[in-house]
Amino acid sequence: MKVPFRFWLLGIAALSATACSPLAPHSNALPNPQNNVAQAVKSSATATLAQAQTDPFAQTQMKPNFPLNVQRQAGTCPKTVGLWMFMLGYEGGADHTVIADTQAIASAPAKLIVSQPKRLEYEAPLRKEYASCVGQASSPLVSAYNFQFRNGKVNFRMDVSRDDGYRAILYKGVSASRPYIHWRAAE
Repeated sequence: MKVPFRFWLLGIAALSATACSPLAPHSNALPNPQNNVAQAVKSSATATLAQAQTDPFAQTQMKPNFPLNVQRQAGTCPKTVGLWMFMLGYEGGADHTVIADTQAIASAPAKLIVSQPKRLEYEAPLRKEYASCVGQASSPLVSAYNFQFRNGKVNFRMDVSRDDGYRAILYKGVSASRPYIHWRAAE
């Protein structure tokens, strides 16, 4: 198995720090703080190398960059639900991509149930532990997106129909059981 360069470099740094440490492992000299640092680096590098060998995709997996708190009205609800949001700006507008992390709380992939030029809605059944949830998740910072929890389902909505300017949904779909939307906003 090929080990990524940065893990290889960490391993070399850890081994070098241990081999070059002023205290040999069996020395009776006084403790040296550098030895503790070398041990920490070696331990961290070993753990990172082990993780890379057991999960080669660990570095490509990232948590949603915009968590929304769920306001529970009844039942057992998740504390948060996340969005991955990416934006590429250009003069006079921006392309937006949003992915809802429904996989973390749903028992099956989301399905598109409403598709209009400026409004979309996806629905997925909730996992057993959240099936009783009644609540919602939204933020004034990203008012175009919201989640509704009820009837054993989670609904993810995007609505830009009330916004001024040009708004167009360019792509929509489900990937890795998660709904995604790529849309454009311009003046």
